[in-house]
Amino acid sequence: MAKVINGETKVMICGNESPHISARHLHRLSNPEVIDVVLIDVVLIEVQAGRYLGKDDIIRFKYTCGRA
Repeated sequence: MAKVINGETKVMICGNESPHISARHLHRLSNPEVIDVVLIDVVLIEVQAGRYLGKDDIIRFKYTCGRA
């Protein structure tokens, strides 16, 4: 399971579920807990659509997971 925050909406998603995140929405994906001490990886596949598919338009807000 993964926790998805998409604007003001917070949901938990399971395998084979796909949240849609619109352009310019603040969003975050996290793994909030270990369930029954079973560790299962979350695989994220990002799909972009539209005329422009570059990454230079990304703005990070309060990014806390240590990535540069």
